[in-house]
Amino acid sequence: TTLKPIDASNLEKLVSHLEEKLKSPNVAEQAEKFLRRLTFIMSFVK
Repeated sequence: TTLKPIDASNLEKLVSHLEEKLKSPNVAEQAEKFLRRLTFIMSFVK
């Protein structure tokens, strides 16, 4: 599957989604999980 390039609206959605997550109590844990997932995904994108 090819990833479509991230356009501005998708990026905005992602950012607002992240902001919602960052309001949750266990921010560090959530951020760590997200970064791990992102790193995992990026390893396929290369």
